[in-house]
Amino acid sequence: MRLDEVVPVSQPSGLAFCSGYALEAGAQLVFPSLVTPERDGDVPPDTRGQMHACLDNLHEVLDLVGDGAEPVKLNYFATESREIAEAGRAWEDRYGRQLAAAWLEGPGAPVRGARVTMDLWAAAPPAREPVGVRRVRRDGPVPVATVVDSAATLHTLTVSPPAPGPGPVEELAGCLDELDRRVAAFGTARASLVKLVVYVRDAASWPLLEALVGRRYGRDCPAVSPVVVSKATRPGQWTEVAAWVATDHGARPDPDGGIGSFDVRGRLLASAGTGSIPIFIGGTAEEMYTGYAPPATIEEHTHISMRNQLAILEAAGTSLDRVFKSTWYVTDLRERPGVEAVAREYFGRDLPAPTFVEISRLAPVGARLEPDLWADIPA
Repeated sequence: MRLDEVVPVSQPSGLAFCSGYALEAGAQLVFPSLVTPERDGDVPPDTRGQMHACLDNLHEVLDLVGDGAEPVKLNYFATESREIAEAGRAWEDRYGRQLAAAWLEGPGAPVRGARVTMDLWAAAPPAREPVGVRRVRRDGPVPVATVVDSAATLHTLTVSPPAPGPGPVEELAGCLDELDRRVAAFGTARASLVKLVVYVRDAASWPLLEALVGRRYGRDCPAVSPVVVSKATRPGQWTEVAAWVATDHGARPDPDGGIGSFDVRGRLLASAGTGSIPIFIGGTAEEMYTGYAPPATIEEHTHISMRNQLAILEAAGTSLDRVFKSTWYVTDLRERPGVEAVAREYFGRDLPAPTFVEISRLAPVGARLEPDLWADIPA
């Protein structure tokens, strides 16, 4: 299929950085469940082995999807950020190209013994006979991927539990109750759920949470990706959910309800999360950060991040007005008000379908913020 790499004109030569891909109009969007290094019940003991096991699992998933599916966007989670360079080399060995990628250190992994996991998005050429949503299964109730074609409009929203629960299972059940209520307001059913990203503080609770999701949705289960975080939005909160929902083209949710929408018949920019470091400056990759002192305030970090994002959007022929989903990875959730205040200056509106997540560390040394945006591209 056609994938146009997006590279801002001011990107330094020699910098190994892929800003994003502009997908052809009507491309099918593939939402895999979390890709883990577990194969046949075992997890390799070393990081390189785990990364290659993840890539083997991804290859098998995309083969099941068929239709020439290719990975385009990656959130790579490691329990040690110093191991991220090894992951990049493993990816180059396998595919010979980079993805639009965010490299993130989390406090744990949802699979025992895992040090790396991957939350991915892929794309395939336009379907000859669009059907809306297709679930791809291997075994169990949770599909390995869901595929959305041009018969659908995608919507994305973040759902917190109505009230803190006594534990992650009870809290996730509350999140899903609230999600069902909001999805019903679209005039559609829970079968329209495409993907759930479940942010959870307690990695050990994930098997119980996965079983809860599988029982709740059965054959209509969406793809599911757990992400272990340091903190959720409110003190003491265990879980939060970012959901993707597909409807027919007539369904329009409340535009003021914190919901972002994308017509799959159009073109999509799948861009990289971009850290709060000045990547669009002169020099080569080896020289870039020699003597670089990170900014002192989160407001300065946010200005740098937003300028980086603007460079990516402009190179793709789109703008902040066309952004419909934003995820904000921060190293201290208490800095959220400062991030929001500055980012709102750039957007000129409330942040589009925002999710704020506290993780342990970002890959660029000293970075405290990494925004990850989804945008459509005007015809």
